[in-house]
Amino acid sequence: METRFQRFSVMAFVAASLGLTACINSIKQDIPTEGEVPISFSVKIDKASTKVTNNVFEEGDELGLFAILSDNDITEERYIDNLQLKSDGDESLIPERSVFYPEGEGVALDFISYYPYQAGGISAGDSKLTISVQTNQSKEGNYSASDFLVATKDNVKSSSKDVELKFKHKLTNIKLTITPGKDTDIDKMLEDDPQIIATGFCSQAEYDFLEDEFTPTGQCYDITPSGEWEEDHGKLVGKEFIIIPQAIGEEQTLQMEWNGRVYTCAMPEIEETDGNVQYEIEIDATENTSHLFSGIVADIDEWPVPTVEETDNNAQYTGLHLSVLSFKPSNVYHIHSGGKIIAEICKEYLQSDDLTTQAIVSYPIKANETADLSKGTVLQLLDIEEDINGGTLEWDLDDNTFTYDEGDSPRLQQIYYDEQGNVLTEQSDEAVNINAIAYTLRDTRDSKNIKQYPIVKIGTQYWMRSNLQATMYRDGTPIDKQTTQGTEAGYFIEEEEKKDEEEEEYFYNGYVLEEEGKYLAPDGWRVPSEEDWGTLSDYVDNKASALKAGEWRLINIGGDKKSNEEIGEVCPAYNYCMLDIYPTGIWVGTGINVKGNACGFWTWNNNSPKVPEKTVFFKGENDDIIKDSTISNNNPFYKALSVRCIRE
Repeated sequence: METRFQRFSVMAFVAASLGLTACINSIKQDIPTEGEVPISFSVKIDKASTKVTNNVFEEGDELGLFAILSDNDITEERYIDNLQLKSDGDESLIPERSVFYPEGEGVALDFISYYPYQAGGISAGDSKLTISVQTNQSKEGNYSASDFLVATKDNVKSSSKDVELKFKHKLTNIKLTITPGKDTDIDKMLEDDPQIIATGFCSQAEYDFLEDEFTPTGQCYDITPSGEWEEDHGKLVGKEFIIIPQAIGEEQTLQMEWNGRVYTCAMPEIEETDGNVQYEIEIDATENTSHLFSGIVADIDEWPVPTVEETDNNAQYTGLHLSVLSFKPSNVYHIHSGGKIIAEICKEYLQSDDLTTQAIVSYPIKANETADLSKGTVLQLLDIEEDINGGTLEWDLDDNTFTYDEGDSPRLQQIYYDEQGNVLTEQSDEAVNINAIAYTLRDTRDSKNIKQYPIVKIGTQYWMRSNLQATMYRDGTPIDKQTTQGTEAGYFIEEEEKKDEEEEEYFYNGYVLEEEGKYLAPDGWRVPSEEDWGTLSDYVDNKASALKAGEWRLINIGGDKKSNEEIGEVCPAYNYCMLDIYPTGIWVGTGINVKGNACGFWTWNNNSPKVPEKTVFFKGENDDIIKDSTISNNNPFYKALSVRCIRE
């Protein structure tokens, strides 16, 4: 059997643009402060593919991004450090957070982006990233996960235009083609489905971004190609695999099982395979008594990438007027400076024996990017007229209580920050340029339908301020839509013609929570446990009125529509905590029931495979946070209720 390699060129181009929030844990003096111009990336695809999978960046693909001052390299201080971007499968990259150009005329950034994203990134002071290819690339997702692309763009100055990045494949792709011998029936060969593997390839290496080279590490493995055979002009095509650039010699072979026999095809010697190149191996296959096939390597072609232009701009933003914060998109804002989050501003409800009020509080951010709740600064006590603002608020994380060391200021209207995230009441040399961005829960599991949820801090807990609207699990597995209660896991939603409000309400039965190995809550969040609900209840003295919002009615047992005055007194909905619990009802049978009168929320314990016997309900006639059955009345199946998530 002969094997020929034919030239096979592919052009890959991704131009990306961003709108995100970044984080770096330390800033040197030579790192400039942030301006107010956000950096944006878009994805543009030229005529050919951007990935070895012969697709554009696929929905849900995650990329990493670094930005360094143009006079530095990646081993030095980074302005943006391993920021995560997620593709929507079209022309956009969904940012993990927002970042801004540095301020100052002439300040420029060098961008480095790579795919696929690694949470660990590149260690400080280093330029190497450990990459690996999957050994079983036939398994769903493994082939794409084996890809590795890098894009660089130097000397980019502040601009309202997108930053365009040109991605190049850094790994080698090998495409397999089988040409049956003249006496071989190709249809029969396709039916036999020859199994083929590539043996003896190094699957792990360190890639040096400075030197643009790989250093193979670890052992050599067999690689199972991806794809399925199909007939194309008298040949079998459809199998291919990705390898790290490396020397190929006697240690590497192709082995194929065909009709119960194993054939070996020696790989032609190559001093070093090139990255950004696809080789095509054509195998001439004739079934005979020999166990050996032979192969030839084709010429190679690099994948060209186009050029882009750059432009200039700069701006600055130092002080923050608190009146500009609406708290509509979220009750929590993040304060950014110098490429990292330095502080968090919360509009929250403070309740204790000594102090009960809504307040605006600032907390510095710790190295792990969470708020230091022991060092809060009260900016405004919204329900108190005394000049006791500006004091220190300290939370006890164990018992969810706080102490307030009163200040002596009227409500602060304009504030500044130093680089540690401490509040300054006056402009000074310590003040840094800042940007305030609403902190929301951005759920990107369905990148075609990104959900963004407002967040509210209540005590030491962070809750979603609206109900979950997910149609798939965290790993992307779809959740079936159901229309009638039963024992199948699913979500429920009113048909379009039945809706009387713009906001869609989603209900989930208990079987969704019990789906083995699946997670309903967004990454970093969870369905609250009984203890979570208990902590919330204790904080508000079990007063549901502190959590309920909107207009509530009483449940009319008789069935006739009557006013609240005719059937009793409805309990108030003060919504002091701003959790926005509305009477969205529950799903019963084939539709929503007790809408305007009640609502229910799921409780879950990750240590148990079953939902609890009782969960949390709110009712118009009751100011308690109620516990009621999770089983539908007179039926053996679970109720369909709403979901509110709490941050891990």
